[in-house]
Amino acid sequence: MACKKGFFLPVRVLSRSVRARTLDGLRTAHGEGLLGDLSHLALEALVSDCLAKPWVVYSKPPFDGPETVLAYLARYTHRVAISNHRIASLDDERVRFRFKDYRGRRVRHLELAIAEFARRFLLHVLPRRFVRIRYYGLMAHGCRRRLLTRCREALEAGVESCDAAPAPASDPLPDFHGLVPDPPRLCPACRSAMLACVQVLERSPPFLRRSRARF
Repeated sequence: MACKKGFFLPVRVLSRSVRARTLDGLRTAHGEGLLGDLSHLALEALVSDCLAKPWVVYSKPPFDGPETVLAYLARYTHRVAISNHRIASLDDERVRFRFKDYRGRRVRHLELAIAEFARRFLLHVLPRRFVRIRYYGLMAHGCRRRLLTRCREALEAGVESCDAAPAPASDPLPDFHGLVPDPPRLCPACRSAMLACVQVLERSPPFLRRSRARF
């Protein structure tokens, strides 16, 4: 049977496949003892609960290619749910902030109760052990040290790991304890050069006016 141009997979079949693979990986992790003290009955109850719910898997090619998608996601990797300048007012009961209405193409204001505002903000907080940026390949956390060491060997740049302790200097620095009130600070990289304080910057004033509150 012929299909439309650009057709990839039916969404329902894809969602069932993703659900099956995810739950199979969960059982495998439990068999290897990676889920802590989770009992077999608790695991099966969790799997049954996941099987009873429809999983939503959305697959669609981007309009301008994968580079546009990565550029869009990159803008949110180091952002919080809402920035300070969007908060218009704040008191003990209500929060009023600005948001962009893309349908009307204008900036509007919304006022929420403190509890509702906190609930919406916490929806953007990642669960425990979830990260916004996950490295793969050479920079993957599980094999980064080993692979980077092999890369240094291949590049004839030495095999010293970036996390290894530095070798002691042949001419150690003298002990300044008791001689000067503030001993010199050592460079955290080479542990040999001394750092000198050039200038102490005063704390900048708050960005928001007094009528506004920090988020």
